[in-house]
Amino acid sequence: MLVHDLPSEPLALPEGERRSAVFFSGDSLRHHRLGYLLQRRFPGLLKAWWIYAPKRSRRLQDKLTKAWRLVANSQTGKEAIGLLRNGDLAGLGQIAQRRLRKGDLGRLRRTLSAYATPSNYAQVEREMFGDEVEALRAEASMHPVYIESPNKGAQVDELAAIDPYLIVTFGGPLLSGRVLGKARGLAINQHAGWSPALKGASTTETAIYHRQLGWVGNTVHVMDTHADSGAILRRSTAALHPDDDLAHCFFAVCAVGSKMMLEVIDAALHDETLTTFPQPRGGSTVLNIDYTPAKRRAIERDIASGWLSDALDIVKSF
Repeated sequence: MLVHDLPSEPLALPEGERRSAVFFSGDSLRHHRLGYLLQRRFPGLLKAWWIYAPKRSRRLQDKLTKAWRLVANSQTGKEAIGLLRNGDLAGLGQIAQRRLRKGDLGRLRRTLSAYATPSNYAQVEREMFGDEVEALRAEASMHPVYIESPNKGAQVDELAAIDPYLIVTFGGPLLSGRVLGKARGLAINQHAGWSPALKGASTTETAIYHRQLGWVGNTVHVMDTHADSGAILRRSTAALHPDDDLAHCFFAVCAVGSKMMLEVIDAALHDETLTTFPQPRGGSTVLNIDYTPAKRRAIERDIASGWLSDALDIVKSF
């Protein structure tokens, strides 16, 4: 839906042939779902679909393995598990800091932060989207191509040759200004969070952790070179059920975002002007390492105690 708490500005779309788009995405079912929905809804629109899949060097893999062993061997088993469960990624990282460069240490911390993700995410994603994606894939004419980086010279040259009117992203990396400038009309992104309040990663989880049900939503916005900070085109809360767990909440947010993406693309293909809502400065940018196992357990305790059901009852009572 359109935004009602921010001032609006018109965005005049450039003239020219509009039925040309490229899609940069992640590699999960939710990302594949949007790639195939684009083809069903707008036949012939998509000229390329690229999935960001950087290759890790064997040397880096060895370093991460050694770093993990160093962490494990430098603490008793009970202490190491305690650090991990409490989300003390900085404490674990300090153990390995003298053995790793700064960039590799960051990768180690991001790897450790994966312990904050509930183990049922993949299962819930398959339950919600698996059958639909299989049906969409069977009728699709285009499938994704895996690339190491969207911002490298050869990839930028290929993008320039396509000369797309639209650049669409969901789950990929930040795009450089050089890449964004190749969109003749519009570059848009789907963000699983409530901008401008929550930008970055793990924003659905962060909203629930802070018991902000009104922030459990998705934002479709014009892209710039910063994380989730461009002018908003659509924003909506997700349709939640009292029995939803954390994973179901997250994928409900993704689903409403993809629906809004299709709405925005349809408008971009047919309208002369779009209504945008520039984001004010402020809000929070959440990093993956900010979402710790301790926060996940706090959310799970809240949901198990009936907080989500009670919060939804309050919303429905108005």
